[in-house]
Amino acid sequence: MPFNEIIGQERWKHILSHSIKNQRLSHAYLFLGPENTGKRHAAIIFAKSLLCRDFKEDPCRKCPSCIKIQNLAHPDLLLIEPEKNIIAIETIRNTKKFVGFKPFEGDRKIIIINRADKMTKEAANSLLKTLEEPPQDTIIILLSPHSYALYPTIVSRCQKIVLNLLPPPLIKDFLIKEHSIEPEKAEQISLISGGRIGKALYLKENLDLKKRNMAQEMLFGLFSKKIDVIFKTAKDLSKEKEGLDEIFDWLSLLVRDTALLCSGADIDHIINRDIAGDIKRFSENLSSPSTHKIYEIIKSTRLLLKSNVNPQLALENMMLDISGLKRKGAMLPTWSQS
Repeated sequence: MPFNEIIGQERWKHILSHSIKNQRLSHAYLFLGPENTGKRHAAIIFAKSLLCRDFKEDPCRKCPSCIKIQNLAHPDLLLIEPEKNIIAIETIRNTKKFVGFKPFEGDRKIIIINRADKMTKEAANSLLKTLEEPPQDTIIILLSPHSYALYPTIVSRCQKIVLNLLPPPLIKDFLIKEHSIEPEKAEQISLISGGRIGKALYLKENLDLKKRNMAQEMLFGLFSKKIDVIFKTAKDLSKEKEGLDEIFDWLSLLVRDTALLCSGADIDHIINRDIAGDIKRFSENLSSPSTHKIYEIIKSTRLLLKSNVNPQLALENMMLDISGLKRKGAMLPTWSQS
C-alpha cells in the first residue's frame, strides 16, 4: 500500500505514488481539506517521497534524505508557516530566493506553504508570478482548508489534492494498533475527532473531559438558571482564553447529539454515549427546530469571538438567546430576577 504513513486517503495516495514512479509530476499542488485532516503531515510525506533516494511505493525512511526531512532539516526542503496569523510578502520574496538556488543534494527542491490562505494580497501576487513561470527543479505544495480563500489564478495552476474526513472505525483502529490506546478510549476519541486524524492525535494526549463537563453544565442548566447565575457563568467562561475554543467544540457536539435524539435517532448514533442519559433527558425539553436554533446561536457566537468583540458580552447574549427558546411549543422557564 503506497504512503502507508498516511491514514486513509487511498485514491490520492495511489495517484501521487504513481506520479512519482512515472515521473509525471506537477510543478505545484494544492492540498485541501478541513482543519486537522493531516494536510501538513501528508505534504511532508510527499516531500519525503520526492527526495527519497530509494523510493518504491513508499519513502524508504532510512536514507539520509528521508531522515533529514523527518527532522525538517533537509537543505532542499523549505517549510513556511504563518507568523502572527499571516504570510507576509517578505516571506514569499525569501521563498523566491530559495527557488533561484540549485538543489543542494538531489535533483529538485520542495516548498511547502502551510495555510496558504493566510497570504496577504501582496504575498499571493508575488507567489502567482512564480507559479506562472514555474521552475523546472522546484515543486510547490500549498495547504489550505478551502480553495475559495485563494486567488482563482493560483488554484488553477495547482493540481488539487482533497483530503477527506476519515470514518471513525479507521481512526479507532489506527489508535489501537499504532498508539496502543485502549479500545474504549480509542472509540471515544475517534467519535469526538469528527474524522480529523490530527485532532485525534491531539486528543490522544489531551482529552479533557473537564471541558466537556463545563459545557454540559452550562448548556443543560440554561433553562433553569437565574439571570445573575447566567451572567456569572458568562463571566467565568470569558476567562477561559486558552480553553474556550475547546468548550465550544464540546457545546457543538452536545447539541449535535441532542438534535439526533430529538429526531428519534438511536443512542448508538451519538458521540457522547457515556452521558447518553443526561443528553436524553435534556433532549426531552426541546423540539428539533429548537436544537437547530441552539446550534446556529453557538456557531454565530463562535465566529463573533474570533473577531474583536467583548467575550463576556458575546457569551451573555448567547446564553440568554438559548435560554429564551421554547420547549416543544411552550415557553421554557428562562431566568428569575427574584
